[in-house]
Amino acid sequence: MSSTDSTPAPDATTTTQAPAPNATTTTQAPAPPEPFTVDVFKANFNVKVVRYEVYPSESPTCYCVGFIASSNSNKSQRYLDTQVAFTNIPPNSSENDIVSLGWNSLQENFMSWAEPIYNKPAVIGTTFTF
Repeated sequence: MSSTDSTPAPDATTTTQAPAPNATTTTQAPAPPEPFTVDVFKANFNVKVVRYEVYPSESPTCYCVGFIASSNSNKSQRYLDTQVAFTNIPPNSSENDIVSLGWNSLQENFMSWAEPIYNKPAVIGTTFTF
């Protein structure tokens, strides 16, 4: 058989499945990502307190509170810290209360960082074999 001849050799077997009449082939688009909420963040990221100190060391006026957020699905991390002024801390506040005040001022920054990481297509970072 020559390269321009489309007729199979007499002993060759050719099987061709023709599509059904009026058949359409559709590809299912992936579902849109779920809304990125605080609950989604909590379920998919870990947050650790990594800094808690009076600041500055001479004549302190606040606590410096720092956090590292880490993605549960990959190695992405982000560090942010903030200052919680003594004047913004209610009397008899615990360390956890002060940390919560710090978190409240940084939560939106962490959420903005985390949302595109969470919404990456699942194929990103996988090993492709061919």
